[in-house]
Amino acid sequence: MFKTQLLILLAIFRLASASDAVAQNERAYELVVFMAPKCPICQDYTAVLNELNQTFGNKVSFVAYFPNAHTSEDDVIAFADRYALNFEAHPGGLDLAKQLGATLTPEVFLINDDGEILYSGRIDNRFFALGKRRTKVTEHSLQKALEQLTQGTNPHPNATEAVGCIIEYP
Repeated sequence: MFKTQLLILLAIFRLASASDAVAQNERAYELVVFMAPKCPICQDYTAVLNELNQTFGNKVSFVAYFPNAHTSEDDVIAFADRYALNFEAHPGGLDLAKQLGATLTPEVFLINDDGEILYSGRIDNRFFALGKRRTKVTEHSLQKALEQLTQGTNPHPNATEAVGCIIEYP
């Protein structure tokens, strides 16, 4: 049931943002990242996400959703412009966030065409608590998951704990 609902939600969001539909259908995986424009951790990770999309975007479709109700389309456009996002970004996605169990921004979900979550959690271990960062990243969790996936193996570990700003559920 969960996979069916997830596939339906992903299809609805893809139809609503059909600008990259042809290229997206050629990719076997989708990376969903939940973001918030005023979250400093999201702002900090935009360069990393852009680099990862540059490297893996031919096999994985990257898309950001901004699920908080107070985030407008203009806010998302301004964020995408300010941080030069090289992947799709859309307001909304709260239902998808609920379905996936997302609670924070940024939080990522790597999903295959069958709706199976292959990896979820953090981008890397730069932040170990809200407002607390390491001087050097030692675990590139999302990059490792993407590398394993594109080499034909399932990501391990398949889940890590994200650190970020809270998604505002009503």
